[in-house]
Amino acid sequence: MTVIFSIYLIVIALILGMIWVPKNDFYGIRCPWSMYSKDVWVNIHRTWGYAEALPLCAASTALFTGDIGIDAMLVALVIPLLLTLPYSYAVYKAKLGIYKQNKALEFIVSDGAFTVFALIFSAVAFICLKEQADVLKPFDGAKIATHFNAANKPDGWMNTADFLKDMRNMQAGSVFLCATVAFIAIFFTKGVFEKRQNICSKIVIGLFSFCLCASANIIYFTGIIVSVAAANTPIGGRQVSIDLYGAPCIYYLIGFAATCALAYPILAALRAYVCLNLDSECAPYPNTCKE
Repeated sequence: MTVIFSIYLIVIALILGMIWVPKNDFYGIRCPWSMYSKDVWVNIHRTWGYAEALPLCAASTALFTGDIGIDAMLVALVIPLLLTLPYSYAVYKAKLGIYKQNKALEFIVSDGAFTVFALIFSAVAFICLKEQADVLKPFDGAKIATHFNAANKPDGWMNTADFLKDMRNMQAGSVFLCATVAFIAIFFTKGVFEKRQNICSKIVIGLFSFCLCASANIIYFTGIIVSVAAANTPIGGRQVSIDLYGAPCIYYLIGFAATCALAYPILAALRAYVCLNLDSECAPYPNTCKE
């Protein structure tokens, strides 16, 4: 699993590297719209190199939870990747002067709104962390089944405190990765998420990205912990088998996907779209604008 995690980090680095990749014939988001001109290419790759890397960071430590973690990783990779197509098309049309920037969107993706989103998802994260501790309280001082065999029978046991500690360590690892990418990589997205070189706006975008994606990871692990607790709660004197693809875990997995694979990349893309440079002096293909 450590090898898989190392490979996964390389994938994150390759995705993040799209921020710097020049227009070429081999690597990147290659579609008719992204190839329209150099400035379109740069905008799309700076936007999506950043907006795709953060969901992958959110899913990073989920890999240690087995098959469901692999599915979470695929969700974080595939859904944002599919969203590159409508975004690149919108940028292309905006550069042609066909699509106009919607002023109504500017409020939704303003610094103030993004700060509010960050605070809301921070609160969600804290609520989930409290829930993780609360559902395990009945098992304090005892051992719980944390691994189930192919027949869905418990064959691995841990002290409850140690189990929660391991889960918290995995969450902390992902949160640290999200923070590192969110607050450092944002300074390499010149001209994408702000209309003017405004360091405050960059910090807000970094905070927004970190809070949404870190909270997504915590939501995911809350589902795992709640499911393990439910499987250790006897019904009719008999231990219940675990089903990570059933209730309640699936609801948290949906929350994870909705947060980091849909809400975050969509809002980031809308922010980048309203901040597009549509200067009249920026000539269309084959001429290009200055970066």
